[in-house]
Amino acid sequence: MPNIPLTKAPSERFPSPNRQVFRMQTNQTRFACDIADVIRMMQPGSIVLYNDNPTTSAITINHVQYESDGKWRDELEYISDNAYISHTAESEKLGADTLAVKRYQKRAAKKACYELFKRITGYAPPWGSLTGIRPTKLYSELERNGVADPAASLIDAFDVREDKARLLKEICAAQKPYLDVPSNMADIYVAIPFCPSKCTYCAFHSEVSARGESELDSYLDALTFEMDEAKKVMEDSGLQTNAIYIGGGTPTALSLRQLTRLLDKVSRTFAVDRKGCLEYTVEAGRPDTITAQKLAAMKAAGVSRISINPQTMNDGTLAAIGRKHTAAEIEAAFELARKAGFDNINSDLILALPGETPDDVSRTLERMKALNPESLTLHALSLKHASQMSQENNMDSLSLADAEVMNVIGEREARGMGMTPYYLYRQKNIAGGLENVGYSKPGCVCQYNLDMMEETTSVVALGAGAISKRITKSTNGAGNPVYRIDRSPNMMDSKQYVSRVADMAQRKRDLFRAAAK
Repeated sequence: MPNIPLTKAPSERFPSPNRQVFRMQTNQTRFACDIADVIRMMQPGSIVLYNDNPTTSAITINHVQYESDGKWRDELEYISDNAYISHTAESEKLGADTLAVKRYQKRAAKKACYELFKRITGYAPPWGSLTGIRPTKLYSELERNGVADPAASLIDAFDVREDKARLLKEICAAQKPYLDVPSNMADIYVAIPFCPSKCTYCAFHSEVSARGESELDSYLDALTFEMDEAKKVMEDSGLQTNAIYIGGGTPTALSLRQLTRLLDKVSRTFAVDRKGCLEYTVEAGRPDTITAQKLAAMKAAGVSRISINPQTMNDGTLAAIGRKHTAAEIEAAFELARKAGFDNINSDLILALPGETPDDVSRTLERMKALNPESLTLHALSLKHASQMSQENNMDSLSLADAEVMNVIGEREARGMGMTPYYLYRQKNIAGGLENVGYSKPGCVCQYNLDMMEETTSVVALGAGAISKRITKSTNGAGNPVYRIDRSPNMMDSKQYVSRVADMAQRKRDLFRAAAK
């Protein structure tokens, strides 16, 4: 290894005693997190330290990257008590501008680390060295840039498995009719970050809703103010409503009075009755918060699509993950929704939940088939550090060999219900290195989900933790579309959001004013 200084990036976190620990040093600290993502992917449940925290069980990873004869050269050392393994990789020095150069440098570093760990473990994840959330964006970019066979390119460049490359090809083809959204259209996202209880796998920012009606009313007061200000921003920017999504948390955790107030305000502010608004979704989510009266209020407000999210139809698992309802209550919620006239219902399921087997997943899908939802999102379990399950070091599910079998069962049963895949995204620490896929029946895709995943449509986001995006479309020298993304996040904590909502509104004004220049 050449004499290039190895720099320690800031510490990620101190290790838990029962996880594999790696101490990493690199001369490319800006890529340290990305390289660490590869290590965690190849060694599920591991901890990667970037500092000198003492531990007797740490394996050292040294990495240097430098330019040699017009190529990037990555050299790695794997040093443990009983092994020393070195690895060298060369990549073409691609890229014409600073951002492109950085991008290809990062890919070279990640691929080199992936190849090292593939040698050591004999493990090849289904998505190869890809760790990004949106592989569909990468596929579409290759397609726009004139690559004749993007699927083959991903297999060659990233070691993506052939079936996953084919899945990307199918999904990107299915998305094309929905992605040409006019630049004067924007999606509306409204965050209700409250739930009746916190699921043990959940790392999303949400708060238990049993905190008194007055506090929830104060949140709605702030949200009403922000909606009024957002309407002015949209009018000034010439933006019209494309799709509306009220998510959470669990929006139906609000009382009937509060939910009716919210729905009425959203409908009046963002012109649901006007031609052009493609869909209006409410993430009802938890069946223990759904009533006939709330469903009637949604229907009266113009809501066209709802989610009822079981996660699993096995009562033992539901109790274990902190859900305060049964599978029978899910079935009852579906019946209420159908009686209320909803003909576009989505359901989320999670594969590889702790203790579940492929047979459990099969039973869940059999019961879902009887409920006949119009769309189904199959998630492979992903444990973030902030989740209770992760904090308790319950990481076994991430390395289950059964995760792949569950995934195959899920795809087979979704297609058997007359659904095809239309969007896909991945997460860190995901079971089996797999993916989350949205399936839908013909005509029942969720426009908002597509826009969020592909980031081709602006989003006016309201409420605690919501992130507004201004998408500016242009073309490059070859005439291919290029999307610039500017963001403006809201405060995560609901109380801080309420106290600083005027600042959140000003951020949005600044975002859309600056991006429009």
